[in-house]
Amino acid sequence: MMSKYIRTTHKDTKPQGKAAVISQADLERMFGDEGFQSFRDRALFGLCRYTAARISEVCQMKISDVFLPSGKVKAEIVFRSETTKGEYGQKSVKVSPNLRVLLEAYEVPQKGLYLFPGRHGRGHINPVSASHIFKEVCDRLELHHVSTHSFRRTAINRMREAGFLLEEIQRISGHKSLDGLSHYLEVSESRLGEAVNCL
Repeated sequence: MMSKYIRTTHKDTKPQGKAAVISQADLERMFGDEGFQSFRDRALFGLCRYTAARISEVCQMKISDVFLPSGKVKAEIVFRSETTKGEYGQKSVKVSPNLRVLLEAYEVPQKGLYLFPGRHGRGHINPVSASHIFKEVCDRLELHHVSTHSFRRTAINRMREAGFLLEEIQRISGHKSLDGLSHYLEVSESRLGEAVNCL
């Protein structure tokens, strides 16, 4: 008898006006056989997932931001200041093993500057077009309350849950202040209980 899949990304994970945090099980489905159907899409959204970057930043990435002239993936990915929100300055994020696999599987364009070219090879892919791709996958997987920004919120909360300092997470997320970063953090009622019990 086949077991029915139970969604683990619920509306409860979506604070009012914010994208939901995506569960690990749903992330695996997105990047598995039933999710993104091309190496390009897996690389595109993998960059969002593993670097806590905004979709607009990833869409504007140049090949040279990610790959060496030899065609190998760099040890650190560069996000240029002109592509970041409010141009908060250039940042670099180390490439995780999982992201490296996705990038190495992607066939990098032989012409042009951009890692993810737009239609007919003009410029870079539009963030709106990327959002449509994401929505199609979410609709197929019956995932609700998520958006491309969910990757950023998910990454930030995963790092916090793993015990990394907020200052360390801030270096990766690129937030100008800890106050800006705090808006991405979820608070668990059970954790609040654990906090006072340790006093």
